[in-house]
Amino acid sequence: MGAVNQFRISIEPGNTVVEAREGETLLDALTRVGRDPATPCGGNGRCGKCTVTIRNHGDDRVVLACETYVHSDMTVWVDPDSELGVTQIVTIAVHRPVDPCPNVTVRSVALDPPSLQDQRADVERLNANGPRVELSPKMMADLPEILRDSKWNVRTVAIDGIVRWVEPGTATGAPLGIAVDVGTTTVAAYLLDLDSGKPLAVASGGNPQASRGHDVVTRIGYTMEVEAGLSELSGSIKGRILELARECCQKAGVSEDHVYEILAVGNPTMICLLLGVPPRNIAAAPYIPPFTGAQVRREFWHRADLVTLPAISGYVGADTVGMVLSAELDKVDEPTLAIDIGTNGEIVLGNNSFLLAGPDRILACSAAAGPAFEGAQISQGMRAAPGAIDHVWMEDGDLAVSTIGNMAAIGICGTGLADAVAVLLEEGAIEETGRCNGAATTSRLSERIEAAGTGTRCKLAGDVWLTQKDVRELQLAKGAIRAGSEILMKEMGITARDLGRVVLAGAFGSYLSPQTVVRLGLLPEVSAEAVESVGNAAGSGAIIALLSTRERARANQIAERVEHIELASRMDFQEELANSMLFG
Repeated sequence: MGAVNQFRISIEPGNTVVEAREGETLLDALTRVGRDPATPCGGNGRCGKCTVTIRNHGDDRVVLACETYVHSDMTVWVDPDSELGVTQIVTIAVHRPVDPCPNVTVRSVALDPPSLQDQRADVERLNANGPRVELSPKMMADLPEILRDSKWNVRTVAIDGIVRWVEPGTATGAPLGIAVDVGTTTVAAYLLDLDSGKPLAVASGGNPQASRGHDVVTRIGYTMEVEAGLSELSGSIKGRILELARECCQKAGVSEDHVYEILAVGNPTMICLLLGVPPRNIAAAPYIPPFTGAQVRREFWHRADLVTLPAISGYVGADTVGMVLSAELDKVDEPTLAIDIGTNGEIVLGNNSFLLAGPDRILACSAAAGPAFEGAQISQGMRAAPGAIDHVWMEDGDLAVSTIGNMAAIGICGTGLADAVAVLLEEGAIEETGRCNGAATTSRLSERIEAAGTGTRCKLAGDVWLTQKDVRELQLAKGAIRAGSEILMKEMGITARDLGRVVLAGAFGSYLSPQTVVRLGLLPEVSAEAVESVGNAAGSGAIIALLSTRERARANQIAERVEHIELASRMDFQEELANSMLFG
């Protein structure tokens, strides 16, 4: 076979250059250097959002990167506003007080030196002075020199009760751990001192797998359709986690060698991809994951083991277990509903109240809300990045908006979409059915609304519009969340009046106002005062489990105790979904 031709792709702005193989898609080439535009459909040519401009001496062509094949050198303009870029990521993970009881323990050991009368081997000498010793090949090779240079005074590091590392007695510094929330869209890492529980640094970034699809089903399809798809997605998320781990250590000014555990949470597909385990059977009924138990991978990074919390089902994962652990839904004394709102909305209902039927239960389900809450499939939707409209309200008789970064509006993200619909509902421009009705609009917004096809559209700011299709997408998303909540309450034998608290977790839930939530009818009929945003509850749960083996055991008990309700098997789900589509 002849050699495959290589071509030079110059990417503007930024003067980035990448070599591409003949016949390779432009999207694949851009992805390798992190300059890929957003691809909600995973590069299948459906969403039409991966547009780039091929520049050719004034004869510019706008093309879809996923459908353009490289056959020559080219210069490509990638609009910075279209790139995955840095999104507004919820890294606030204020965890409840925990007495540190980590899985990593460090102790100083003074050994008797060997002699003709005491000829025990080095490892046996260590074994006689504490927990069982189990060293890696490299640690075993370094052990004799460390023992003798330290004059037999050393520090031992035990993980899960087994001595895995031996350091010179002069070594200082507390053992460290990193909690990681592996989200479908974003990744957040938290560096902690395991002895004191003190947080040292936080780092976050986008999930690089998003270039292969915004939802888990698309990414699972990629692993099945592309020969090296699984290894690519696994390698990209590993790389991002290690990048964030290094950033945390640099911020805190600590040694990477003192990080001994990385504890990760995420939905079942994200955890499978992280571990390199094929998630193919999660995508189709009956939605069976390869495993649900906690997983351990030794020496994932330097000296650090990778540990995951357990999952509950194919679509209710370790991130949900972390949320339950953080919010203590296994101990609530009144019915509490907790929702992590995203492409898949994980919904949990906890009830330990002896006053109600069916006490001491935790129910969970996953509702396929779609990507509207993250700005995808919206006509001018985008992630929560600079320039995105993130809030909308009425001020002095007209619409007012804010944007991330206080920039000119270039699109709208999920919270802005929700606010805009809520405001237009109040103004009568949108009916409870979701129909955009320009004729019913109050005069103060009439200049913003115009006919568009069979419906109307509303100008929000600049050249950013809200369309009838956008409203329908939000209806579908909010309807799925509401219907899932109603099914859990019906299964529990309670009504909205019995709910004491509703907890909203995740990026969308954290930035959404309780008033908007109630106006849209996203939740069961509760007051705005009953709604509480808790930030990154999954990340908080990961921190708690990292700091305490007792809490980690509790997480395992939670995973075993939670009753999973499969909405697809419920005869009443479609009826609930139809009812839940209405606003208010």
